[in-house]
Amino acid sequence: MRKISVTFLFLCFVTFYSQAQSGEIKGRVFDEMEKLPIPGAHVYVEIAGEKQGNVTSTDGRFTIKPLNPGTYNVYATFLGFQTALITEVVVKPDKITSMKDIYLKEGIEMIDIVIRYVPDLMDAEEPSKMSVLSAQIEKMPNKTNMPMVLRSLSSEVQVSDDGKEIHFRGARANTSAFFIDGVKQSNMDNTMPSRAIGSVTVYAGGIPAKYGDLTGGVVVIESKSYFDYLNEYKARESRK
Repeated sequence: MRKISVTFLFLCFVTFYSQAQSGEIKGRVFDEMEKLPIPGAHVYVEIAGEKQGNVTSTDGRFTIKPLNPGTYNVYATFLGFQTALITEVVVKPDKITSMKDIYLKEGIEMIDIVIRYVPDLMDAEEPSKMSVLSAQIEKMPNKTNMPMVLRSLSSEVQVSDDGKEIHFRGARANTSAFFIDGVKQSNMDNTMPSRAIGSVTVYAGGIPAKYGDLTGGVVVIESKSYFDYLNEYKARESRK
């Protein structure tokens, strides 16, 4: 009985955590020639070989949710039109990813339009906050060098030559802080391997109170969660 209770509680926790961390994708689909919205178009992502999506409303709008944080390919299809594929759409925890309008061309139903989605590192709700997920970090040329990753995120971030101190906008080092999974670090020596990083967030201003009374800036590194590893496993399996 106790084993069953523990298993049940674990499943409840996993379900609650997944819902709390999930994000969503929103956008609109249009007819490229007529410039009019297309109602009834099917917009979806593929997760481990299965489609998850929705159909567009009368004004061409769609929402895909809930989605675990990660990187997705988005497909838009409609009878008599060529299928559009938008690659590398990034979904962040508890955030809405608003895509640019998708335009479908008339023609046979085949993937003919491939668009690479370029995420905005800056948070529209918090302009002083910039974030990248593991999939984006893996594509950086200096992904194993955390100071270089931080410099690429914001021109306001300066890292000392020895990589131990962080400065924001020329402020003193003791006015800024570096956190890993919520734990404040004395310096950047203990940075985890890049493959274990789930996300990197930089606050160059408007620092949340939970990080203390800081006037410079904050770098927050979160390790990959169970769901991050699960998504990676499903993606590898779907490619086999």
